[in-house]
Amino acid sequence: MATRHPLVLPDLGLGDMSIAISVWLVPRGATVMEGDRLVEVLADSVTVDLPSPANGILVETLAAEDDPVVPGQVLGYVEAL
Repeated sequence: MATRHPLVLPDLGLGDMSIAISVWLVPRGATVMEGDRLVEVLADSVTVDLPSPANGILVETLAAEDDPVVPGQVLGYVEAL
């Protein structure tokens, strides 16, 4: 069975600002490399791109665009090739 790596929203040091998914930069099923930008999150007027945690395939997204998210939340999974 292939290893699944979670894409976790880190603590961005933004205090109590609300954070939401702005846009997924790659579609589910896409092959990605570690460090590739996968998703953009928006907090007030600050945008942050989150990188892929591993080489593999983005197999699952757990939050849709405009969904509110919190630090520590798993946003999706990359399955190693």
